[in-house]
This record gives sequence, C-alpha cells and structure tokens, in this order.
Amino acid sequence: MERRLVAACIGGEIRVADVARDFLGRKLKIPWERPLYLRLFNVHVMIWAFGSFVAIDPEKGDIDAIAETLRPYTDRYIGPKYVEEYKLVFEKRQYPEVSDEEARIPYFMGVADVTRIAGYVLAQSVALSRIEALVDDIMEKARGLLEELGRFRLRMKPVVMELARVLTTRIELLSDLMILFKPPMTWEDEDLEALYDDLREVYEIRERYNAVDAELERVQELASIAAEILQATRETFLELIIVALIVAELALILLGA
Repeated sequence: MERRLVAACIGGEIRVADVARDFLGRKLKIPWERPLYLRLFNVHVMIWAFGSFVAIDPEKGDIDAIAETLRPYTDRYIGPKYVEEYKLVFEKRQYPEVSDEEARIPYFMGVADVTRIAGYVLAQSVALSRIEALVDDIMEKARGLLEELGRFRLRMKPVVMELARVLTTRIELLSDLMILFKPPMTWEDEDLEALYDDLREVYEIRERYNAVDAELERVQELASIAAEILQATRETFLELIIVALIVAELALILLGA
C-alpha cells in the first residue's frame, strides 16, 4: 500500500475553527499541533493552524483548488508557494526504512498514525520554508537600514517597525510551528517517536530552525544597536540646540548691553 503526501504552506495562519464550522457544521477546538481532517475535491486533507495543509494522493490541480478553498480562512495568504512531496510505502517488514524520497513502514505501526506523523513533519517543513524566505527579506531590509544609518538618513520609525517584525517572526517560529516540541502521539510510542525523529532529520528541521533563529537574533541585535545610536544622536542634537539657544540668548544680552 502506498500513500503520496503533498504539503503546501499558503500563509501565516489558517483559522481551522472557522473552517470546521463552515465545512463540518460544528464548533471544534483543535490544539495547534493537531490537524483538522477534511475531504475536499474528493481528497483527504489535513489542515494545520500554522498555515500548512497536507493532501493525501491528490490529483493534478487539487493543491491549487484546496488552497483557493482555504484562502478566505488564511491570514497573509500567499497561495501554494512552498510545496513538498513524500511517499509512504506500507508493507510487511520488521523495521521502518526512511530515505529522502520515501519511507517504508511496517503495517503494525498503523497507517493513520504514520500518515499523521509524516504529514506533520511535511507541514512544518513547508511552513519553515515560508519563514526562511521571510527572514531573507528581513535581512535585506536590515542591510538597507545599516546603509541609511551610515549616511545619517535613518529615522527611528523604520527601526522600531523592523524590530517588531523580527520579534513577531521569532514568536511565530518558536510557538506556532512547535519545532521544539514532539507531538503527544509520540510520547508513549517509541516506534512513532523514532519515525518522527528520522523524518525531521530528512528535512533538517532542527538545523533549519537554528539557522533561521540565529539570523533573526543577529537582525534583532543590529536593529537594537541602530536604535541606540539614533537615540544617542537625537539626544546629542537636542543638546546642541539647547547650547545654541543659550549662546544666542547671551549674544542678545551682550548686544543689548
């Protein structure tokens, strides 16, 4: 038995509670690390709140159609810009074998549980790809801020806005993607835990997370230094104005005398 999983990140957040209300007709409170299960265009879909969905055995055009269906529920919608695919092969064997393109899984591990674990890692990977691109953009803007600072043309507002953007991205990276936390279903199942770890190795989840967080930390430090320099420059400028006013007042007094 084979399953082809296709993951796509379409934005910053998918409001899964609203999706459940409109498509299932009931209110659901879904933990951040758990998917909402739907059937769209005759395709089984797992939808995560952090902006990703995974389709099981989709046909051509299904990913775009699913993305458009979820568009009204997605914050900062970007379409299926980041997409990855992985194959699961379930067969009679004693141990799982994981490679870059597929995983061969013993039947006893459970088709549903393995599909969810693999889907979760793929969903994290494509969401991480979106954040990596966002961080590249932040780094580019940070370089521009430094150039402006060197020409003494930088204002405080862009620096503060960039600091806020960096902090928001770091919160999203740490809290929303749950990179540092294993899903509860792996806590009491060593086989699923090992599979989860192996798949994270394939997609270099931890390494990519560390690299992105380090880049954000560097930008945050640079923006903080720029803000301090601007603040000091502003205070020096105000001091010069005060001194100039005092000198002007003394000059007027002397001229009057």
